Amino acid sequence: MNEPGRVNPVETAVKTMPKFLIDVPHDPDVLACARVVQVFLGSGSHFLTNADWGCMDGEHRAWMLVEVDSRSEAQSIVPPGLRAHATIVQLNKFSMEQIDDIMRRHSPKPAVSREDAGVSSGPRHPATTSLPLDGETGATASRDGLSC
Repeated sequence: MNEPGRVNPVETAVKTMPKFLIDVPHDPDVLACARVVQVFLGSGSHFLTNADWGCMDGEHRAWMLVEVDSRSEAQSIVPPGLRAHATIVQLNKFSMEQIDDIMRRHSPKPAVSREDAGVSSGPRHPATTSLPLDGETGATASRDGLSC
């Protein structure tokens, strides 16, 4: 029972803002590259002026990690002329409990013996001592996330 004026940390859930990775590729031509960097730096946008660049390592891209309410809000950060080629990825973290649950639900079932499957006992070959009863499908990745 809570004392008046005290907050129960179990009852107080911290809602985190969605996090997105914005990947903005650009032309590797030196002048074109410099123009894109100039647009970012000259924008005055906190997100754009703090972008990370791969140009000096031959990866002509800008990357930004942003916490905003939606994918469309993340997209709107990108300068209009570069939006068509930008990739926006909503990021997530996994806990061991979540992964353990996914692994449990998608791992193949243990093989069933011939007797348990109702198959008569006859001459056995080592390769046929146990039979899986059904096929299993694993987790699949999709644009909407891991389907588990």
